[in-house]
Amino acid sequence: MINAALGQFPEAIIVGCLFHFKQVLCRKMLKLKITDLEVDLAMREGCIDRLTIIRRMDITLRGIHDVRTMIKRDCRTRGVHFSKANWKKFWKYFKKIWIRQFKPEWWNINGVRVDIVNRTNNPLERYNRTLNSAFSGAHSDITQFICVIEKQSLENVRYIEPQSPRSSPC
Repeated sequence: MINAALGQFPEAIIVGCLFHFKQVLCRKMLKLKITDLEVDLAMREGCIDRLTIIRRMDITLRGIHDVRTMIKRDCRTRGVHFSKANWKKFWKYFKKIWIRQFKPEWWNINGVRVDIVNRTNNPLERYNRTLNSAFSGAHSDITQFICVIEKQSLENVRYIEPQSPRSSPC
C-alpha cells in the first residue's frame, strides 16, 4: 500500500502512526513470550519510541543498543527477569521488518518538519490528547469544560480564518 501511494504521489512524505507502530511492537513482544512487566518497561514513553525520533542512521548503530540497555537496566532495577532469548528474537524481527522491509523513513520522524507531523492517523485521537492536556485534573467541573472548549474553538476559528483581508469573501 505504501508503494502504491508513493507511485501515485512520489513527492509525498510517509509518516507512520506512532500508536499503531507501538501496538504492533507490543503484540510481537507478547507473542514472543516477553513478560508483561518487560513489555510495560519497553512501551513507556522515552524507551522504544525513542527509535522514532533519533537520527535514522543511529537506529541500528546506537539506538537499538541503547533501548536494549535501558530495558535491561530497568528490569534489573525493578527485580524483573530479563528474557534474553526472547528479546534476541524480538530485535531480529525488528531489524528484519522495521529496518529492511519498512524503511525507517516511513516511521522515524527525525528531520521532518514538526508542524506537518501527526503521530496518529486518527484526528480524533490527536484532538483527545489535546483536550485532555487542557484540563488540570481527571474530573473537571462543567464550567472548566465549557471554558476549555470555548478557548479551543476560538483558537481553531483563528487558525482557519483567512489570513489576509483581501481573501475575505465580504
